[in-house]
Amino acid sequence: MNYKTAILIRLFFLVLIVTTYTSHCNSQIVLSEIMFDPAGSEYYDEFIEIYNSSSSDTVDLEGWIISDGSGTDQIIGVDMGTRLPPNGYGIILDEGYFDNSTYYDSLIPGSALVLTIDNGTFGSSGLSNSTPETVFLISSFGDTVAAYQYSLNNDPGFSDEKIDLLGGDLSENWTNSLTLNGTPGAQNSVKRLDYDLALEGIKYSPCYPFPDDEITFQAMVKNYGLQTAYSFQLNIFIDFDGDGVFTEQEKIVDRTLSEMSLVKGDSLFVDMAYFATNSGVFNLLSTLFFESDGNPLNDSLFSTMSIGFAAKTLAINEIMYSPQSGQPEWIEVYNPQTLSVDLQGWMISDSDSATAKVISETQLKIPANSYLVLSADSLLLDIYDIRDAMLITIPGWQSLNNENDEIYLFDGNKNIIDNVNYFDFWGGDRGVSLERINFELSSNDSSNWGSSVDVSGATPGIKNSIFVDVLPANTAMDISPNPFSPDGDGKDDITVGVSNSIIWDGRNDKGNVCRMGIYIVFLEAIHYQEGVVKTVKKSVVLANKL
Repeated sequence: MNYKTAILIRLFFLVLIVTTYTSHCNSQIVLSEIMFDPAGSEYYDEFIEIYNSSSSDTVDLEGWIISDGSGTDQIIGVDMGTRLPPNGYGIILDEGYFDNSTYYDSLIPGSALVLTIDNGTFGSSGLSNSTPETVFLISSFGDTVAAYQYSLNNDPGFSDEKIDLLGGDLSENWTNSLTLNGTPGAQNSVKRLDYDLALEGIKYSPCYPFPDDEITFQAMVKNYGLQTAYSFQLNIFIDFDGDGVFTEQEKIVDRTLSEMSLVKGDSLFVDMAYFATNSGVFNLLSTLFFESDGNPLNDSLFSTMSIGFAAKTLAINEIMYSPQSGQPEWIEVYNPQTLSVDLQGWMISDSDSATAKVISETQLKIPANSYLVLSADSLLLDIYDIRDAMLITIPGWQSLNNENDEIYLFDGNKNIIDNVNYFDFWGGDRGVSLERINFELSSNDSSNWGSSVDVSGATPGIKNSIFVDVLPANTAMDISPNPFSPDGDGKDDITVGVSNSIIWDGRNDKGNVCRMGIYIVFLEAIHYQEGVVKTVKKSVVLANKL
């Protein structure tokens, strides 16, 4: 081998070593965070973060390029040049940020290398919020060092962050930032910790429980930490009073797993039992307590639970199916309970129950022994005095048929609470409502309904004009005065049956005054469909002055 050949070989190996070292340095620079949908300005507040994963080598980023696949931008320094130190973060900001925004000034640590680009926007026209784009990081030698296609499931102001900075750019190694405005120039909020247990989900069965049912809650716990986790506790609270505060007295379930271990990456399902008490829609708070947990942000979950109501909890009490021209239809509901009833999620419908309308999406309590009026229009307030009742207008009101229709009242779990299949011959007319005689009797017994006899034609929000109590087990009749003397002197001219009154003026069917004597009053209480149900007799004396 001659001298010239030896020099060429040494030069070749020197170039090979430099090229290999440069390639190694290039590969230690990674994409670590992308803010494509900032909470601030779309024009100035996008950013891309990079990280130098080497613990010893500084990398000069002069000549490096950022691209979205359709446009390229050269990375340039701001105040501290382009040299990214070992284990250092570089934050690449829009060129216009420095003159138009201060959004991240308080978030970027002094140790971060602040960079920008030689164009007004990233790529061809900024990072898209409607189409996922792939961000490329290209070295000064033209090598693609990193490439990541960001997701579009972020709320504004939440970036895409890399979970494991050395774990590559596949989608499973990226997730949404846990922090509004991201972590520009700092450790990512989603970085793997030594200890990080997460409450991943909570569900319960049966899906539609009633009071006194046993409810089984199932919680899913996952270990996102790098170390095995030992001994943790699960708690469930229910906001019984609806004040938005979960107190220790509202804890319904707790379970400590002191002998349980959960290794890195594993999940565990934990069952817990509770016997339902009150009906209604309740907010739940489920919490996970692990003493060594480094990330409390994923240790709690909010949810709701709907516990069904018994049939006849509320009663359909009055129906205006044929209002006067220009006036709205309406339905009155009555709460006969001693406690208020929350109507959140309840629905009302005509015979087409598949298109039932929600009464209220949020908490709406009807007090004990009170009325609720459901109407197609608030114009009802101008027609009737219903100050003591709640009026709820129902969008998309299902028009009621005059001849015959069916009305359903559902709770939040779609249980039928009450239903009425009415006919026009039951009662009601143009401008006259159909009233229920007694809410404790059958909803679909025609003899339990009749036309309103109120002077206004209806009684929305107050006791029905034809309301009567249920007949007592023992029927009695009182007559006063007894004896009486229908002689026209203004004293004891008539006699009255007390309680539900029947007046007799001492005359027969022809209008003549009856003879003095003892008369038998015979009362029959007759059920419309079942015949005589009660009878009672009593004597009364028709007298005259001596």
